[in-house]
Amino acid sequence: MIEPWFQILPGRNRDNVICPRDLPMDNYPAIMTLDKFLMLRDKVTHYEYNDALRMPSVIFSPTFLIADSLRRIFAKLQPEIKFKAVQFFADDGDEQKPMPLYWVPFYPVSECFLHEKTQYIMGRTEKPVLAAKYLEGMHLLVIPLKGQLLWLASLTAAERFLQQGVTGIQLKPVPIL
Repeated sequence: MIEPWFQILPGRNRDNVICPRDLPMDNYPAIMTLDKFLMLRDKVTHYEYNDALRMPSVIFSPTFLIADSLRRIFAKLQPEIKFKAVQFFADDGDEQKPMPLYWVPFYPVSECFLHEKTQYIMGRTEKPVLAAKYLEGMHLLVIPLKGQLLWLASLTAAERFLQQGVTGIQLKPVPIL
């Protein structure tokens, strides 16, 4: 039996989220390609600290970044995923302020995981439908579409996220045919 799947979306509260200052979008695009990923090196970036700043488990912009604790879950569930580090430091250089470690994950898969009933509007989909025949043994998927990158998680992965206390995301059920 195929377990339920979920689309990983930004959380509802997107205010005051840590934002990297110097990750150029040409190197860290919203839709990471293999060529771009291979050119990346582990990176140091800076952020503007304030007392109300939130450091969620997932940052969606400028590219998809996951916290170190979530990287361990991704690596355990889908060992084929590759990662590049992004270490954050406060702009003012104060070493007493948080220095979170995030990762750019890369997992090359294709649109074949989407069922033919998936509807597209100008190359984008708001309601993906997964093809059940490809999901066995999978727990995480990334599907690049025109102007959109879909990250999807199986129920097993979603449960691990909840056990870990992952923040900054919402999980939207995805139909499977």
